[in-house]
Amino acid sequence: MSKYGKIISLGDGKVENKIFLYLYPMQEFNKVFLFTNEFYEEMQREKPFDVLNKCINERYRKKGYQIVYALYHDKEIFGINPMPNDKIIYTDITFKQASGYNDDGTEKEDKDIKYPNEQYLINQL
Repeated sequence: MSKYGKIISLGDGKVENKIFLYLYPMQEFNKVFLFTNEFYEEMQREKPFDVLNKCINERYRKKGYQIVYALYHDKEIFGINPMPNDKIIYTDITFKQASGYNDDGTEKEDKDIKYPNEQYLINQL
């Protein structure tokens, strides 16, 4: 799965529920898009979050997709403007448990990194 989203179709073949699942729209992954307004004006570019929100709206929401954001329960949405009909689901672990780094900044051993249970997320859809 990509952190940028995944389209999942659930259904019995007769009625299909279209879902756009955006994995982990949180500051730790999205802050790379933060620059000053002057930077974007100088580059003659729209702000990335504005473009991303427009894209989600035009490409998915307006075409009948249910928009779902998956988050670690100790994190908040960052850079995305959720609409009232959007849904937020949560992983079974914290970001701290999933992080590859300890609190002191040292790298964790592979055996100490936890991964969210995919079925736990899917069951919430």
